[in-house]
Amino acid sequence: MSQRPIQTWLTDTKLLQNLLNRAHYLAKLSRLVQAQLSSDLASHCQVANYELGRLKLVVDSSVWASRLRFSLPHLNQNLKRIGVFKDLQTIHYSVQPLAVKHGLSTKRLTLSKSSSGLIADAAVTIGDDKLRQALLRLANREE
Repeated sequence: MSQRPIQTWLTDTKLLQNLLNRAHYLAKLSRLVQAQLSSDLASHCQVANYELGRLKLVVDSSVWASRLRFSLPHLNQNLKRIGVFKDLQTIHYSVQPLAVKHGLSTKRLTLSKSSSGLIADAAVTIGDDKLRQALLRLANREE
């Protein structure tokens, strides 16, 4: 799809509908591909694109990319039996970390004493009260 300002996509209902249709189509293809993979690999693999016989897959780490690479001959053979993939010529893949599924880390970050002291010293020279208070809170995160 062509590059357009986001406002164009949001205000032109036909463009937005085309975008949504494409997203649904790729999600359907992802389900078809994932059904041909082992369950552990399937949960780390998505279809990024499929055009002109070229299937582009995305995995979330290099570990899963290696597992996928070994599965490609079998995957290619099985997908060609499915109508939508009858013209499949090549399968490419890349590593792209997927969105974090487990939420934010609860580990509290700490600073060394010297870093904490430098931030506290800088905070006292700041005229903006909110910024000064934020820096002082940050300085209190020492080890």
